Amino acid sequence: MADNQEVFEAATAAAVVAQEVSEPVDQVFTADDLAKARAQEKSKLYPQMEKMAKELEALKKAQEDEVARKAAHEQSVRELEEKAKKSREEEELSAKELLAKKEQEFTSQLENERLEREKAFALLHKEQELNYLTNYRATRVEQERDNIVPELIDLVNGNTQDEVEASITLLREKSQSILQSAQAAMQSAKQQM
Repeated sequence: MADNQEVFEAATAAAVVAQEVSEPVDQVFTADDLAKARAQEKSKLYPQMEKMAKELEALKKAQEDEVARKAAHEQSVRELEEKAKKSREEEELSAKELLAKKEQEFTSQLENERLEREKAFALLHKEQELNYLTNYRATRVEQERDNIVPELIDLVNGNTQDEVEASITLLREKSQSILQSAQAAMQSAKQQM
């Protein structure tokens, strides 16, 4: 019985709506009425749109985070696989291959040490040459001290024995020239007196 009652009420309501729709509408809406209706619809619609936009952004961010997590996971998996592969390769090396590899490393280390030793000997040799040249120059300067004007002694220089000798010869000639000029000046001063 309750079902029949509900069906009857629904049919009555549908008939009333149909009658209202079929009757001509004489009502005129003003611009204010339209503006109010639009405002009401906007106030209902915009919050839903904003909520949906926020949800969309959240979903996009979650998707980006998931992609980044997957990429990081894949990278770590690749690294682990590479480490495992390397360790397997090391395990698979036979004793002979391992010995050859160690021998090559040892040979390389010996070669590096030999090169370092040669550099050290070359540096020592250069240092000895420099000391010898310095001592040679000091000895020659001392030997020629009487033949070179004292003010010119410091000008003796050279990077080889020949250059030092050439410098000493030049300074000795200049010293003789200076002494001769000084003697000539003294003689002419005596004659004028």
